[in-house]
Amino acid sequence: MNKMTIKNTLVQPKDIPTIWSFAEKHLKKSVNRSYGRISLNDLFTECVMGQSHLWIFYRDDEYPDLIGCGITQINDYPSGLRMLNIDHLSGKNQELWTKDGLKKVESFAKDSGCDGIEALGRPGFWNWLKDDNWGKIAVAYQKKFVQ
Repeated sequence: MNKMTIKNTLVQPKDIPTIWSFAEKHLKKSVNRSYGRISLNDLFTECVMGQSHLWIFYRDDEYPDLIGCGITQINDYPSGLRMLNIDHLSGKNQELWTKDGLKKVESFAKDSGCDGIEALGRPGFWNWLKDDNWGKIAVAYQKKFVQ
């Protein structure tokens, strides 16, 4: 693959409808891994309302065709702790854009008064986090009842 310049941008809520059709094809993968916790329509609504944030990752020469995207949300806990949660991150060639994207997300979190960043993700996501002062504090489990 040729050396490519990858850009990442936080999409403003008013611009979500314009870019959504390009983002949802990547987000569909992540939504499927939520096992019914959220839908694409839910994500769209949260982003348009400003409750969640849509991040896009794209090659400068291929905009608006995205190579990836993510959804973040700020969580204010009763204790006063404010954390930016990475709720969804999906795309192709993630090794080319995840680390730089996380730096921009971290800057956004600091500018938003957050105390840190938290994320739940598939096991392979740890490969992009382990060398950048992230700690693995839990593993998620679920048991679904057969109906």
